[in-house]
Amino acid sequence: MCIRDRYFTYGTDQQTRNDVWGIAQSLYSGTHAAYVVGSCIFDYTYNLRGLDHTTDHYHDVRSQIHSRCAKRILTLSEKNRGIYLKAGQYIGNLERIMPKEYTDVLKVLQDSGPSLPFEEARVVIDHDLGRPVEEVFESFDPKAIAAASLAQVHVAKLKTGEKVAVKIQFPFLRTQTRSDFEVIKGLLHVCNYLLLWYNFKDID
Repeated sequence: MCIRDRYFTYGTDQQTRNDVWGIAQSLYSGTHAAYVVGSCIFDYTYNLRGLDHTTDHYHDVRSQIHSRCAKRILTLSEKNRGIYLKAGQYIGNLERIMPKEYTDVLKVLQDSGPSLPFEEARVVIDHDLGRPVEEVFESFDPKAIAAASLAQVHVAKLKTGEKVAVKIQFPFLRTQTRSDFEVIKGLLHVCNYLLLWYNFKDID
């Protein structure tokens, strides 16, 4: 039995349980994200305070902090998945903007992500189509051919014989993504305020 099923009645629609679980997961993810952001802010403000930014020592310490914070974001992205994984991938692509330590660590997120078991993913299709997969497709390969931050792709054949690729959004993301966006937006506001307060003009 999946752990989330223990907290809902069996009479509840599976996708509805996924939606509620997505909100709960978003609260946990938000707490984890707040901890990571707080840790990074403390790391920069505490360890760089008082150092002369024109010295090699300053740049060595700053590089070490960049690496530590990038690894924290990597762990956060992989654990929370969804929009956090998408954000980590985006940061990893900003080679002309972000410090090299960040892009070097986060570029691993560009690889294909892990897929969900088909029995969990098919809930989305059954719910959206309003009927079982078997009634819509002649065949449906349960093994995903690709997976990313928000969805995975399966090969299927329609009743007409046409071969198609079916992209399935991860079941919790319908509600979790909206909540995660609000959390991330709030954290960005906090970071912006703290950067203005601390004045990071010497950390560039």
